[in-house]
Amino acid sequence: AILDIDPERVRRIVRQAIEEDVGARDATTEATVEAAAPATGIFVAKQSLLIAGLDVALEVFRTVDPLITWETRAREGDRLEAGNAIASVTGSARGILTAERVALNFLQRMSGIATITRAFVDAVGGTLVGARQHHVPDDARAPVSARPAADPDRRRQRIAEPAQRAHVA
Repeated sequence: AILDIDPERVRRIVRQAIEEDVGARDATTEATVEAAAPATGIFVAKQSLLIAGLDVALEVFRTVDPLITWETRAREGDRLEAGNAIASVTGSARGILTAERVALNFLQRMSGIATITRAFVDAVGGTLVGARQHHVPDDARAPVSARPAADPDRRRQRIAEPAQRAHVA
């Protein structure tokens, strides 16, 4: 894993997502897919992207069916083009079908955020973001002993003056 995320927090979020999406059981899959049917699924990029969320997607499959095998074909942070394989899963068709929607939701959301963030970073490449230049008055550069004494009456007067506001038409 590339990110330092609390694994128990990930498991809790995954369990909540599965509960929201599937509930107690996936009735459609149970009604249409034989219990012993094996399957393999491949996650393929539909557009160029920066991949994120592989560990979370894997956790979805582990939670639904620990016997499903997961083969990662990309690494967290890889840039992929449309058509590139991201990962594959093999195991129970029921388990794969039950988990795939939730796993895809995490992969799509996290990869989407990573992709747009990378685009913004690339767009400002070389620019210092968040850097502020402050004007330091000449007398502030002088040693403290050489600075004029502060005038507390003048400070009170400035605080009491109404703020000058610029009006834009």
